Amino acid sequence: MSNKAIHKINHLIGILFYATFAVYFILSLISIIRESVLLGAGGIILNILSLILEILGPIYMIYFLVQLIDGFLKIGEVDYDINAINEQKKVSVIIPIHNVPILVLEETLVGLTEQTYKNFDVWVGDDTPNEKLRKEYENLCNKYNFTYFYAENKKLKAGMLNLVIPKTKGDYVTFFDVDHVPTEDILAKFVAILNQYPEFEFVQAKYGFRNATNVLHVWSAMTTSQIFCSQNARRSFGAVLFQGASACFRRSGVQQIPENVVIEDYSHSISLMTQKKQGYFLDEFAAQTLLPSTLDHQMSQLYRWIKGQTSSFVAHIKDILMGRLSFKQSADLFFTSTIIFGVTSFYELGFVYGFMYLFKTPYFRALGLDSLSQIIMPILIMIIYGGTFAIMIIYFIKSKFLQLKAYNVPFYVIFGGLASPYLKLAALDGLLSSLFRSKKSEWNKKIKLGLWGAFFSTIGILFFGLTVISTLDLIGIVNYYGDNFYFAIFLAIGFALTFVLPFILIARNKFKTADFEEKHIFH
Repeated sequence: MSNKAIHKINHLIGILFYATFAVYFILSLISIIRESVLLGAGGIILNILSLILEILGPIYMIYFLVQLIDGFLKIGEVDYDINAINEQKKVSVIIPIHNVPILVLEETLVGLTEQTYKNFDVWVGDDTPNEKLRKEYENLCNKYNFTYFYAENKKLKAGMLNLVIPKTKGDYVTFFDVDHVPTEDILAKFVAILNQYPEFEFVQAKYGFRNATNVLHVWSAMTTSQIFCSQNARRSFGAVLFQGASACFRRSGVQQIPENVVIEDYSHSISLMTQKKQGYFLDEFAAQTLLPSTLDHQMSQLYRWIKGQTSSFVAHIKDILMGRLSFKQSADLFFTSTIIFGVTSFYELGFVYGFMYLFKTPYFRALGLDSLSQIIMPILIMIIYGGTFAIMIIYFIKSKFLQLKAYNVPFYVIFGGLASPYLKLAALDGLLSSLFRSKKSEWNKKIKLGLWGAFFSTIGILFFGLTVISTLDLIGIVNYYGDNFYFAIFLAIGFALTFVLPFILIARNKFKTADFEEKHIFH
């Protein structure tokens, strides 16, 4: 069967899943309305709110399951001929740095000296306050005949890029982070695609990982590979995202990188879409990069990404409402930017169920399905989540990111579950900071993991208590609510939250923390 046929079947199955949840929602609403006298105003509100939360997570995961399958099929992939290019087009490579280790910078510069495409120059843009370090960077750049540029800059990475870009003369502008050691033919590939496909404003490639020495590293690599798989699917509707590094632009696409935002690349991607400019995702390795070495660094990086996506989406909501993006682009940005709210909605659902249990609120669903839906729906949801996870694993293995070991898979699931409360905080932070127009931007903000972990674990213990009571109630030892299946979600939330603090303490001991002083922060 061809990929095109599988693509159509994939979308058909996705539509059927959505139809199933739509029917469930409509029939449940009818059931709630029919019992409105018994429920009263409060009962109606709690039933409808819980109904919405029940289907919110599946709505998100169905979307991403379909997208990941499309990504695995490499929908929208184009052919290019690297042998057909000449050296007429010049490429300017920019590497922004801030208090970086000398050896890390040199590894990247050495990688650039080995490029098969020779018509390029390199600019290292530096805003390091330490004068001694600046001199070392300058000497290193001179060693490889690259240009060193220093300027004071208070606008993070985007500010430095906007200072350097006007000084470059290349037809194309390529960005690498300081730890992205490029593959020897990546500039040639970038030039070939942009030369041969004028409809693309930029090319974003994936990158591999060269320091995966523990399960935390593998978790990060697996999470990033899921993003790459989704990028494959976004090619078909012009929504490929710039990911900050390992990307090459036409000069027209980098006139001004958004400043005073948490993640400039995501915001810039949306700006390009509003101008009807699209990128191409190259599903090949452009570079090998370094992964966060500590738990604190990993969590603060995730926090910044989630916060930045949410705040950037809200900041561009006017563009979306005014039709400056296509429907598919708008829908994809919505799902991508708010995914944390969707996939962690079971926390809110647990609280609503808790109120329904404590206030003895009757539970009505789908014209008689009622409490059984609390068993049937989770099974259906597990199928959707399991499919999403399986596709991601297959893509990860097939793409040869890293060699997976048996224990990496359970760690991925456990760490993802225990990290999700922190990521919800990040999404809320991004939403509120955008709504209230906060001007404060921090690069890899340090998160109070222990304090928040204690808070989450306390809530988890309360849910374990509800689990015991509702279970005893179900089997008739406690006479309170009667028949119920609330214990299932109470138990799930109890496990998801209670062990957050113990896990944080163990992981911090295993993956030694590094302080987040100025000397430890670099682009």
